[in-house]
Amino acid sequence: MKGQEGAVREDFSRKSLLDFMRVEPRGLSVAEPKPLSSFCEKLAPSPKDTVLMLGYDGGKLSKPWMERGVDLLIVCDRESDAVAARKEGFRAVLANAEYLWDRERFDGIVSGSPSYRIYDPYRAMESMIRALKPGGELRMELSKGDAAETTEKAIAEAAEALGVAHLLETLQASEAKRWREAAESLGETFRLSTCYRHHLIPRERLGRWVNERLRLRAVLLERGTVEALVAKTVTILESLLEGERALSEEEVLLHLQLRRT
Repeated sequence: MKGQEGAVREDFSRKSLLDFMRVEPRGLSVAEPKPLSSFCEKLAPSPKDTVLMLGYDGGKLSKPWMERGVDLLIVCDRESDAVAARKEGFRAVLANAEYLWDRERFDGIVSGSPSYRIYDPYRAMESMIRALKPGGELRMELSKGDAAETTEKAIAEAAEALGVAHLLETLQASEAKRWREAAESLGETFRLSTCYRHHLIPRERLGRWVNERLRLRAVLLERGTVEALVAKTVTILESLLEGERALSEEEVLLHLQLRRT
């Protein structure tokens, strides 16, 4: 426009991607917060705290927190989750914890879903610690090693039977040990806060769990092959469950806590 060539433009170079996700939540009131469940209360941040949630939890924790006035940002690793979160009025962005460039921005970072995928715990740990304010807390739910290892073996067996084992890279689940090592390499220490278990694995849930653990090479498998791989893996896991071997529960989760000093 004429006369505005010399106008000072806003400097976006220092803005986080999350700054562009400012959307007023629909249908969420902060006037009279509802009582929270004991689990939600245990993790609940204070009103006006800025919290980053890794993975969309379907509103189980996120909605009560927003109703309490928490400034909540949700990072999703699947577009479908980000779309679902936005439809509910949340601020959500498609991104990975490994690439958070924020510095001392959040009072807390929590894992909203155990299925949220982080491929590089060391890089993710570094970026998350950097993004925490002094005194901020990082709380994560991680699958314990036994269940993850059993799943990996079942996927490998199914891939071998289908003749696609050479297209799968080594499966690596982010176990508690790896997260502890990542924290210690940065001079931080994790604390085990609680351990709880889920029972009775529905086949549909087991199928999603297997699918979330697949790591493909650059040569991607066709959709039909992936579906066949997941189905065969689930069958193998179900046979293990019937024999009461490892993975006798849906997931064994470690609730780890780190406070930035």
